[in-house]
Amino acid sequence: GYDCTPNPPSNPFQNPEGNYEQHINGDIAKAVWDYFIHTRDVAWLREDGWNVLHGVCKFWLSRFTIQPYSEGNYTINDVQPPDESARVINGSVYTNVIAAQSLYWCHEAANILGLPTNAQWMKIAENVYVPTTTKLEPGKHVHPEYNNYSGQMINQADVGLLEYPLEWKRWQARASQFTETNGSSSSLPESPTLERNDLEYYIPKTRKKGYYTGNSVYAIDWLRLGNNTAADEQWLHAFDFMQKPFNIWKEKYIGGGNRNFITGAGGYLQMLLFGFAGVDITYTGFHNNTIFGHMSLDPQLPPGIGGVQIRGMAYCGLVMDLQYNSGEMKLTVPTAEPGATAMLSNGKKTVPLHQGSVIEMHTMPVTISCDTRL
Repeated sequence: GYDCTPNPPSNPFQNPEGNYEQHINGDIAKAVWDYFIHTRDVAWLREDGWNVLHGVCKFWLSRFTIQPYSEGNYTINDVQPPDESARVINGSVYTNVIAAQSLYWCHEAANILGLPTNAQWMKIAENVYVPTTTKLEPGKHVHPEYNNYSGQMINQADVGLLEYPLEWKRWQARASQFTETNGSSSSLPESPTLERNDLEYYIPKTRKKGYYTGNSVYAIDWLRLGNNTAADEQWLHAFDFMQKPFNIWKEKYIGGGNRNFITGAGGYLQMLLFGFAGVDITYTGFHNNTIFGHMSLDPQLPPGIGGVQIRGMAYCGLVMDLQYNSGEMKLTVPTAEPGATAMLSNGKKTVPLHQGSVIEMHTMPVTISCDTRL
């Protein structure tokens, strides 16, 4: 049979580009994994999520190969990356990373569910081809968008997705000993230098009057690297793609493309949640029958905004509301699942969170820790 999760290419109803934009399989796997680490719903993972994850990983195992250009590491040929203007290429850095992460999530999910693991999952994930080069920007290491990328203009964020939402730097350290190759014996720069190099190189390469699928990612990336000035510029540029009279997002700067562009609306919301509010969910592992992780908040204000209110943030069975301005913040837990608790810390003081909690403090980064014993 045809060993894949997508429908076979002979399906007459499938978008032809969809045959090659295979990174979407990894994006779906990420949605499954993110939902699980937010909710810790093991029953859902067993009954619904696992079938999707396992199917995606089966597909990736059929696609990864070692190629002459991949320096002994695993890569995927014949794909169309998030930057659709690249068309069909080999060695998409985004596709390679999201596929490797999918294999890692299968490994972790199988351990949590007590299911057999496949040794190939981690073998490939730990040896995925993620190259850097100094040929694009002399003296600076940059991730090439794909094999033989030579500096073309791009339609939308691609390499920029490695920082957010893939969080390649953190995941790379968590999963194991990952090797980035650059074709020479010279040492690689320490993060966040590499992420900054990527942004400084690819943002000018992204068509400003192209597609609204990059500004939100670039804004979040810059905020996480501490460059609010650059983030504010991307935030403001996003409104060039807002269409009156109903203030809905359009896909293209010129011509409009798809109206009421949900991808654009989602990107705008992510700038607020995962950018300026600093919401960040981290899975730190499964040990001794316990799932470990935490949620971080680092509230900052978008330019020209005096205060932000976010309602209904769900994590570990708690449903939280956040209000903040430049000086004060308030976190409340109006509802929660029975018995749901977590610990909030601002680095100086730690307090429990449960249904009915009301926490007021100066606006500052906080961490909400949640360990789930199975």
